[in-house]
Amino acid sequence: MGFVELKQHIKKQAEKEKKDIIEKAQLKASQIRSGYEKELEAVHKKTLKEGMTRALLLEKEIIGEANVQSKAEVIQTQSEIISDVFKQAAIEINKMPSEKKSSLLTRLIDKADLGSGAKKVIVSPEYAGLISHKKGVEIVEKELGELG
Repeated sequence: MGFVELKQHIKKQAEKEKKDIIEKAQLKASQIRSGYEKELEAVHKKTLKEGMTRALLLEKEIIGEANVQSKAEVIQTQSEIISDVFKQAAIEINKMPSEKKSSLLTRLIDKADLGSGAKKVIVSPEYAGLISHKKGVEIVEKELGELG
């Protein structure tokens, strides 16, 4: 083997080794990259799961608060309606003549059912005289306001 051939042989050998080194380096880099991609994917999935969990909790919290708020509004509206009904009833009752008031009170007493048979009626002093005393009915005078 001559000098030129030896030089070509060494050059070929060097190229082959260089090629092998590059292939091994690329393979190693690919493996490292793949590991990081798997790690990144795991972190991504974990972060996504945590985000979804937080979003669901926030959604439930918002829905819960909305339910509480809507129930409070319903109760407030019902209370206002009941208050208005009682105010209107007081106006209508105050317009009635005494005999109608007496009749109304008597009917209310007759319809009251306390289970024991005995009835205790609490009325404002101004209405106590309108109620005819019945057997088993105790009349207690107490200031009750407009609808007493």
